[in-house]
Amino acid sequence: MNWFRLINLGLVLSFCLLFVTLTSCTHATPQAEVRPITEREFQFEKGIRHLENEEYEKAQPYFLNISVAPTNSADQFQEKALWNLSIIFEKLGQPEKALLTLQQLERLQP
Repeated sequence: MNWFRLINLGLVLSFCLLFVTLTSCTHATPQAEVRPITEREFQFEKGIRHLENEEYEKAQPYFLNISVAPTNSADQFQEKALWNLSIIFEKLGQPEKALLTLQQLERLQP
Protein backbone atom coordinates (compact mmCIF):
# COMPACT_ATOMS: atom_id res chain seq x y z
CA MET A 1 0.00 0.00 0.00
CA ASN A 2 2.84 2.43 0.81
CA TRP A 3 4.45 1.74 -2.57
CA PHE A 4 1.21 2.57 -4.31
CA ARG A 5 0.95 5.91 -2.46
CA LEU A 6 4.57 6.77 -3.24
CA ILE A 7 4.08 6.03 -6.93
CA ASN A 8 0.89 8.13 -7.01
CA LEU A 9 2.63 10.96 -5.18
CA GLY A 10 5.53 10.79 -7.64
CA LEU A 11 3.15 10.91 -10.60
CA VAL A 12 1.25 13.87 -9.14
CA LEU A 13 4.47 15.77 -8.45
CA SER A 14 5.77 15.01 -11.95
CA PHE A 15 2.52 16.24 -13.47
CA CYS A 16 2.65 19.43 -11.38
CA LEU A 17 6.25 20.08 -12.40
CA LEU A 18 5.40 19.52 -16.06
CA PHE A 19 2.38 21.83 -15.79
CA VAL A 20 4.40 24.62 -14.16
CA THR A 21 7.14 24.29 -16.76
CA LEU A 22 4.75 24.44 -19.69
CA THR A 23 2.74 27.37 -18.35
CA SER A 24 5.85 29.37 -17.54
CA CYS A 25 7.04 28.95 -21.13
CA THR A 26 3.81 30.36 -22.51
CA HIS A 27 3.93 33.37 -20.18
CA ALA A 28 7.50 34.33 -20.99
CA THR A 29 8.05 37.95 -21.93
CA PRO A 30 8.21 38.52 -25.68
CA GLN A 31 11.49 39.50 -27.25
CA ALA A 32 12.06 43.15 -28.06
CA GLU A 33 11.28 44.04 -31.62
CA VAL A 34 14.38 44.52 -33.72
CA ARG A 35 14.37 47.59 -35.92
CA PRO A 36 16.89 48.54 -38.56
CA ILE A 37 19.18 51.44 -37.71
CA THR A 38 19.31 54.58 -39.81
CA GLU A 39 22.36 55.81 -41.70
CA ARG A 40 22.83 58.54 -39.07
CA GLU A 41 22.82 55.97 -36.27
CA PHE A 42 25.31 53.82 -38.17
CA GLN A 43 27.66 56.77 -38.73
CA PHE A 44 27.31 57.81 -35.11
CA GLU A 45 28.17 54.33 -33.85
CA LYS A 46 31.23 54.14 -36.13
CA GLY A 47 32.38 57.52 -34.86
CA ILE A 48 31.89 56.40 -31.26
CA ARG A 49 34.00 53.27 -31.85
CA HIS A 50 36.88 55.35 -33.22
CA LEU A 51 36.52 57.86 -30.38
CA GLU A 52 36.63 55.09 -27.78
CA ASN A 53 39.82 53.78 -29.39
CA GLU A 54 41.31 57.30 -29.33
CA GLU A 55 41.38 57.37 -33.15
CA TYR A 56 40.35 61.01 -33.30
CA GLU A 57 41.24 61.64 -36.96
CA LYS A 58 39.12 58.67 -38.02
CA ALA A 59 36.17 59.65 -35.80
CA GLN A 60 36.08 63.28 -36.91
CA PRO A 61 34.48 62.79 -40.40
CA TYR A 62 31.60 60.74 -38.99
CA PHE A 63 30.66 63.39 -36.44
CA LEU A 64 31.19 66.22 -38.93
CA ASN A 65 28.83 64.55 -41.38
CA ILE A 66 26.13 64.14 -38.72
CA SER A 67 26.55 67.68 -37.38
CA VAL A 68 26.06 69.36 -40.78
CA ALA A 69 23.47 66.99 -42.24
CA PRO A 70 20.17 68.80 -42.73
CA THR A 71 17.38 67.71 -40.42
CA ASN A 72 13.99 69.14 -39.58
CA SER A 73 15.24 70.15 -36.15
CA ALA A 74 18.09 69.39 -33.80
CA ASP A 75 18.12 65.73 -32.88
CA GLN A 76 20.02 63.73 -30.31
CA PHE A 77 22.59 62.59 -32.86
CA GLN A 78 23.38 66.11 -34.00
CA GLU A 79 23.80 67.33 -30.43
CA LYS A 80 25.94 64.35 -29.40
CA ALA A 81 27.98 64.64 -32.60
CA LEU A 82 28.74 68.29 -31.85
CA TRP A 83 29.72 67.42 -28.28
CA ASN A 84 32.01 64.64 -29.50
CA LEU A 85 33.50 66.95 -32.13
CA SER A 86 34.40 69.46 -29.43
CA ILE A 87 36.21 66.70 -27.55
CA ILE A 88 38.00 65.58 -30.73
CA PHE A 89 39.12 69.13 -31.56
CA GLU A 90 40.42 69.54 -28.02
CA LYS A 91 42.34 66.25 -28.21
CA LEU A 92 43.79 67.25 -31.59
CA GLY A 93 45.07 70.54 -30.13
CA GLN A 94 42.49 72.78 -31.81
CA PRO A 95 40.84 74.58 -28.87
CA GLU A 96 39.40 77.35 -31.08
CA LYS A 97 37.43 74.82 -33.13
CA ALA A 98 36.36 73.07 -29.93
CA LEU A 99 34.98 76.35 -28.57
CA LEU A 100 33.18 77.17 -31.83
CA THR A 101 31.64 73.72 -31.85
CA LEU A 102 30.40 74.16 -28.28
CA GLN A 103 28.91 77.53 -29.24
CA GLN A 104 27.11 75.87 -32.14
CA LEU A 105 25.79 73.24 -29.74
CA GLU A 106 24.60 75.96 -27.36
CA ARG A 107 22.62 77.61 -30.17
CA LEU A 108 20.71 74.34 -30.66
CA GLN A 109 19.56 74.29 -27.04
CA PRO A 110 16.05 75.68 -26.41
